[in-house]
Amino acid sequence: MNNSVRNGYVGGCVTTIAGSPDVVLDADHFVATLLLSERYVLHSVRLQEIPQLIQVFGYEPVLELLDSKWLRIKCDANLLGVKGSAAELKANGKLLNYEFIGIRATDHPKYVTDSFIEIHPSLSLTKTEQDRLECAVQDRIDFEAGGELGVDSPESKANRAALDEIAGCTSVVRRAVESALADDMKIVVESDSIILKIQRIDNDNFRAYSNLEEKFGLPPYRAHQVIQEGLLRVTGMYGNLGLMDRYSAMVGFNANDFQLSDLKLQLLSQSLPSDRAQLARVLSMSGFPSVNQLGGGEKLKLERLLEIREWKECRQFRNWLSELANRSDEEIKDELGSYRSWLGDCLNLKATRILRFVVGQAAGLVPGVGIAWSFVDDFFLDRFRRSEPVAFVNRLLPSVFS
Repeated sequence: MNNSVRNGYVGGCVTTIAGSPDVVLDADHFVATLLLSERYVLHSVRLQEIPQLIQVFGYEPVLELLDSKWLRIKCDANLLGVKGSAAELKANGKLLNYEFIGIRATDHPKYVTDSFIEIHPSLSLTKTEQDRLECAVQDRIDFEAGGELGVDSPESKANRAALDEIAGCTSVVRRAVESALADDMKIVVESDSIILKIQRIDNDNFRAYSNLEEKFGLPPYRAHQVIQEGLLRVTGMYGNLGLMDRYSAMVGFNANDFQLSDLKLQLLSQSLPSDRAQLARVLSMSGFPSVNQLGGGEKLKLERLLEIREWKECRQFRNWLSELANRSDEEIKDELGSYRSWLGDCLNLKATRILRFVVGQAAGLVPGVGIAWSFVDDFFLDRFRRSEPVAFVNRLLPSVFS
């Protein structure tokens, strides 16, 4: 996989609340993204993350975050939806008909401004602080992605591909509907247990035929909703692929995306790094607390995290995580806690490096000793050189927590 893609990430950092437009910050996910990604495109939900980030990390640290050139914010209404509710279609005798439409904000700058106004009550800031924050947020917004999309934009191409997939009633579409049915009925749906046919009426209009009513006893209204949910899972997956194309970055695929993947998408999903899972393993076995559960005055130092994520040790730590999938917990614990790794870390502390340099220079002044010292130095480098990932876990990460 292209390293430029692997080093970037596009995704949100919140969880949704059932039946509510509000979201809750997942601070653990956010911190993991900062540790694992050199570039981050925050896929925002109308900027609802901002006041929660301030609550968790503080106002000034969040301003420092927003000053980071590697951060961008995607805040726009841009998705492929279905026109008309199921109730309206039922009333008009058009159940199982689906007309897809692009949903976008007609005035993207106003959409961003209105989103910021909506979060004002939850900020508890002075007018000056609000103005500073809004300017910082505006500087990070990707206004190009929220503007008018051309026919060759990544999003437009992804939307066309999604509709072609639906028209073909492929295995991806069938698995998406099976998945939606399983979630709706809380049952296990065997593969290929449903009959589904899709007729493309015109470019954006489709009609579905299925056995959901006969085989599973669903009334027509509910069968319509299940199929619609499956089709929207397909468009959502392709929307993620469009984001991946636009930003040359990894995208936060969800479980539904993987469940409905055909072979080529399975290969794509398998190529996605498992760094988040490996990071969770390392943090757990090293005893680091969940940021979501910090309390009693405890707080993660975001400004310190922003500092160390730029260091060489953090880059080596990311590379190291990618190698852990086939290693046992015991092997990882041994490396993290071994005397060799600890000593290698100590020997490379600044004061010790200076000492070795001074002694080495002195030894070089004595005839015949330079070669001996070179041998000793090579011995240090070979046997006790710092394990930068271990140094990152044992020495740098603890400094992030108060």
